[in-house]
Amino acid sequence: MSDTKILWRAMDDSHLVWRHWEEDAERTEAEPLSVVYCVDSDETHLLNDLGVFILRALQEHPHSAEELHEKLVQTFFSGAKDGISLRTIDDFLRNFKTTGLVEDF
Repeated sequence: MSDTKILWRAMDDSHLVWRHWEEDAERTEAEPLSVVYCVDSDETHLLNDLGVFILRALQEHPHSAEELHEKLVQTFFSGAKDGISLRTIDDFLRNFKTTGLVEDF
């Protein structure tokens, strides 16, 4: 068995069309939402800020699930590791792998 961590990367913006509605969140006290349309798969995905953060981070450079978890904990949960589980990040990545938005290597 290899100790090599799986790295993930996201499709670049040349394959995606993004839309974001922050003003609705301000008006309704709801979480800001975004949609991303994937030109290659002809699929549209509704994302909260955490999903957008993950895809944008993976567009910048590849990350392991553990690295993403650490970034999310620091950015959204003030360092509280129980704010989001590594399993949640792993599930997100595996689900988005089936859509083609992210890939592992």
